[in-house]
Amino acid sequence: MASKSFQDEVPASRVNIRYRNKKDGNDEDVELPQRVVVLGDFTQNNDDFVDVEVEEMEKISINKKTFDDVMKSMNIGLDVNVDSHLKKDEEINAKLKIQSMKDFSPDSIVEQVPELRGLKKVRGLLNDLKAKIITNKQFKNELQNILLDDELKNKLVSEINEATKSDDDASSSKES
Repeated sequence: MASKSFQDEVPASRVNIRYRNKKDGNDEDVELPQRVVVLGDFTQNNDDFVDVEVEEMEKISINKKTFDDVMKSMNIGLDVNVDSHLKKDEEINAKLKIQSMKDFSPDSIVEQVPELRGLKKVRGLLNDLKAKIITNKQFKNELQNILLDDELKNKLVSEINEATKSDDDASSSKES
């Protein structure tokens, strides 16, 4: 038995185009499935398509089941510079690897940008610290004194930066 063509499959959300055909005096309703062909370089790797003719390009069928696999196979990446709200007049260079739709989530983006990942770690540490401070009055008073003294505050910030930098260096060496 011959296998059915993918064109014979009828997904529930498909859009069909209908028109009335007047042929030989008979009105006939004709229904055509909507097919969309999208041509583009979505990888942002212009070197891949420099001398490739349209006829030679590979056709890729994408549906909701294969979408993430196709994205992963294309090695999509995004290299952008964004204004930093951490330090004035600076930019953050974000190199994002896009392998699935989940990579567009805020948590995934934070994990891919070292400056944001460091902030997330500091936030977690501060939340842990906050939970402990509520029960320890002496520690709370000492921390308040540090925050009021600019010299001590700068020393604390530099120690936090060193700690998060060493954590980032360790995680970068694991990824390589």
